[in-house]
This record gives sequence, C-alpha cells and structure tokens, in this order.
Amino acid sequence: MKNNVFHIGIIGMGPKGFLGFERLLANLESISKVKIEIHLFNLNRLFATGWIYDPQQPDYLKMNYPNIHISLQPLTAPSPILDFLSFSQWQAKQHGTNVEEENYKIASRAEVGAYFHHYFLRLMELAPKNITIHTYKNRVESIDKKGRNYLIYTSDTKFKSPYFYSLLITTGHSTSILSKKNENSSNENFVPFIYPIQEQLGSLPSNTIIACKGMGLTAIDSVLGLTEGRGGEFKLNAKKEWSYIKSGEEPLKIYPFSLSGIPIIPRNPNPIGSQKSFFFKRFIEDDTSKTKIFDFEKELLPLIKQDILGEYYFQLFKNYDIFLNLNQQFDRVEEEIKEFHLLHASEKKFKAADLFYPYFNDKELNLELPRYWRMWLAELKKNNSPLVAAARTWKNMSADFNKLYAADRLTPSSKSKFIKKYFSLFNRISFGPPVINIKKMLAIGDLGLLDFSYAKNPTVINSNTSTLTLNQCTTLFDILIDARIPRGYNKDCKVLFNEINSKPIFNYDNAKLNFNHADTIMCNEQGNPLDEQGNPDTKITLYGTPTEGFLFDNDTLSRKRNDTVSLWAKNAGELLKQQKDSYEK
Repeated sequence: MKNNVFHIGIIGMGPKGFLGFERLLANLESISKVKIEIHLFNLNRLFATGWIYDPQQPDYLKMNYPNIHISLQPLTAPSPILDFLSFSQWQAKQHGTNVEEENYKIASRAEVGAYFHHYFLRLMELAPKNITIHTYKNRVESIDKKGRNYLIYTSDTKFKSPYFYSLLITTGHSTSILSKKNENSSNENFVPFIYPIQEQLGSLPSNTIIACKGMGLTAIDSVLGLTEGRGGEFKLNAKKEWSYIKSGEEPLKIYPFSLSGIPIIPRNPNPIGSQKSFFFKRFIEDDTSKTKIFDFEKELLPLIKQDILGEYYFQLFKNYDIFLNLNQQFDRVEEEIKEFHLLHASEKKFKAADLFYPYFNDKELNLELPRYWRMWLAELKKNNSPLVAAARTWKNMSADFNKLYAADRLTPSSKSKFIKKYFSLFNRISFGPPVINIKKMLAIGDLGLLDFSYAKNPTVINSNTSTLTLNQCTTLFDILIDARIPRGYNKDCKVLFNEINSKPIFNYDNAKLNFNHADTIMCNEQGNPLDEQGNPDTKITLYGTPTEGFLFDNDTLSRKRNDTVSLWAKNAGELLKQQKDSYEK
C-alpha cells in the first residue's frame, strides 16, 4: 500500500485551471511521503492562458478592466509554494515603471497571458519532489466512475487512464464552443466562433461585406481583427481625436447587429466614487428566512432599479450641493426627488429604463448609435456624472445578488429569464470595453466601414443570396460572423463527459423547449456535480463557467468570485494526509 500512487486530474488548463493547479500544489506541499501524480488536460498548447489570454495574440486585443484588479496572489491559506507579483508589479518590472503608474492602465490580453504562463512554468519547476506532473494536449471526451475513482477517456486513443482519486473540471466555454462549431461545420460563409482571431478571421477575403451577430466585447474584437488586425492604423490628430488609416485589406463594410440593437457602454479604468445606495443589500440582510424563493422580475428587479435611481440622484444632488439621504425608505427618497425637480425643472427626470433601454429611431441607427457612444465618452470624462454612477450600480451590487443566485433562491422560471434576458443586459451596462476601443469603433465608423443601419434585430437570411432586412430596407452580405460567446451544449455533440455505457455523472438543466439542448450542468454551491437524485459527487469539482447555471459571475481571472477550487484543493490534501497517516500506522 505504501507504494500506491494517487492520481489527480485537472480538465481544462486555462486561467481557472491554473488557479486550481496552484491551490492544489500549496495544499499538497506538506505531504511528502505519498507519491502523487497530477494530470493536466488541455485542448492545445495554451496552458494557464487559454485562447483568450494567448501570449502570442495581437496587442490590440485589450482587457476591459485595469491592471490593479489582476493578481495571482491567493486569498486563502495555505501560502503558495512561490511568491507572486501582482500584475501591476509584473508590468512595472517589465516596463521599468512604477506600480502606481501601471495600476490603472489597460493591458493587452497577451501581456496578461505572459504573466500567467510565466508563473505556470515556475510552479512546474518548484513542485515538490514526490509530485509528478503530466501535461496532455488533447480533449477529454468522457469520464467513467469506477467505485470511488474515475477513468478518463480522451481524443488520444493511446492514452491509458489511471484511476483518478479527484478531478477538477475547468473547461471554460470550450464545450459550448465545440457544440457550436459542430452545429455549423458545413457552412463556408459562416464563422461560428471568432477565436483565435488570426486563425478564424485571417483567411476571410478582403473587400467583402460582413454581417456581425453581436454588439458586445467579442464583436469589438471582431471589428478590430478585420481592420487593425489587417494592417490598418489608428492615428491621433491635433485635436486628440482618433482617425483610421485603411490598409486596403479590410472588408468593404461590417454590419453589426443584435436582438436589442443597443451598444455596449464603455467604462472608465479608474472609476471614481463608491457605492452609495444599498436598498438591495439591506433587503438581503433583513431576510431572516434564508430559504425564501424570489421571483426576479417581481421582487428583486424593483430593488435593483431603486439602487440605480439612488446612485444617479445621489450624484445629481451632490452636483447641486444637496445631500440625498439613501438610508431612509425609498418612498421618502422619491418624494425628495420630486421636490428636487420642482426646484430644478431643467434637469431631465431619470428612470432605470433610460439606462436599460435607451430609445433610438430605427431608421437613423447609423447616426444615433455612434452619437450614443460619443455621449458616454463625454460622460466618462466627468468626475461627477450621474449617468456613470448609475451604470456602475450593478458592478457594485452583483456580489450581493450572487448570494441569492448561488443559494438557488430564484424561482426556476425567473432564473431562466434572468439568464436569457438580464444577464447580458447588465453586462452591457456595467462591464463594457475600455474607452480606447470605443474611440476606435467610432474612427472606423467615420470611414463607413462600420455601419449600424441594421443593428436592431434584422431579418437574417444566410444562404446563396444572404441578406439583412430592417424597416423594409435590405442589404446583401457575403459572410456571417457570430461574435458572441456561446453558452449551453448540444446533446448530440460528444462534449458532456458522460460515458455512454455507464451511469451518467453529470446531469443537465433543460429549461429550453429544444430537448437536444442542455443549458447548464447541475451542481451545488461547492461546485460538486449532482446526480439525478440531487446527491453531490464530492470528489469532482466544477470551477468557473461549468458552474454558470448555479453560480453567478464567474470572472475568468478572479479568485474571489465563486471560489470552489480552494475547498477542492483543501479536501484533496486532507484526504491524502489521512491516507498517509493510515499507511504510517
């Protein structure tokens, strides 16, 4: 028994897989008399970075938040096996600058990837001598439970699986992406997924007309890949305004569109001001039942709107040297707002719907949407913008919302509606791109390359003659790009990890009418997958995107949000210590 080897697997070695790997090594460092083999499975060479943070991708692909929020330093015990610099410290060292100067810069995603990859290699070097690490560049296709252990089957038929003692699954969006690609593999004029950008968009012919499905962060990456990524350049003129210089390799025109047709809101890398309105937070704290199930639209959304209104008017009142007391009942706040408008009739009344659903004339979209972006750029220059304060609300309160979401305290129907409707809406408002990317979009639009004329839910026909139609106007296009991050899984695709001839380990929530589509993997708050009876498998842990239906806001680089991995690594270490102690006896 003393010669037994314990095998632990991590499936998906992007940034989340790296964070799990680091926590695992930290928890295993003190176990010196047990042979341990860690197996790291990844689809490609991009260990610790994934395709989003590929160190070899173009520099124009930027982060959407500043350096100060990026750090590999763990927030839980035990201490890591090496000291980590924060990303700002890392950048200061690379550039010969100081940390304060780097804190609020927006780095390229390639730079973040270099940071992660450097420390991945260091962890590989410094792993304890009793731990052997194996890396595999192939796809895990299924997992089979054998007694208390697991066998893994991969796309490499030569791989002989050991019996795994514990598994961490951090596959990100890769299974959803594979589903999407398989669904649309036969259409030559359709790009189902844009990453890696050089590979997916680089071969598209120039001087064509592109229809771009999506108007969020991924769509902005698409537009940059088709312009700056093809040799185009951005120049600052004497007025500090950006202009775009064509390379001649661009498309003739890019038509972005989405269901709402509302552009994403840019955000300031150095947000000013803290949260002032806490109606939602107080509601959560005052909930003594801790078990009540809420209808999102009827019971929670009104509180979110109250906080949005509170943030807006707190800043607006402050601009007039008036203090708005947000620690009172909301109906009293509303009375003070009414009194304010009686005294300041020139100030336009604000409501949350103005932020959620700004009005645009459908026949003037190519004028009104760029105008909307320019309005936001002007607001972001101010230190006292009520609109910016309102847009920040969801970012400030999302952690409180996650407490309810993770405890499964939304009614099933309203939870489904939140995922389908409000998740993207709040992301559009609070988690937008850096200002520089919107300035680039406007410069490209000024030349007519980017055209919003069909932005709001056009009729799309993608066939031999492909067209966009809106308001009885029609235009032809050559290629359709899906510039969205896919979610969910097609059950016909072999991406769900269940071994066909065995009892399924993973079960799926099927809120959609299409029975072949699985929305989310069923799991608990600790990330353990649940069987058909709702029992957790405590030796498997999901981390990040695979938990998305049950844990909200899985920021790729965050150690704080939904940290299922620290408990997984701690439990693995404690179980192995028990095994070691039993051997020594």
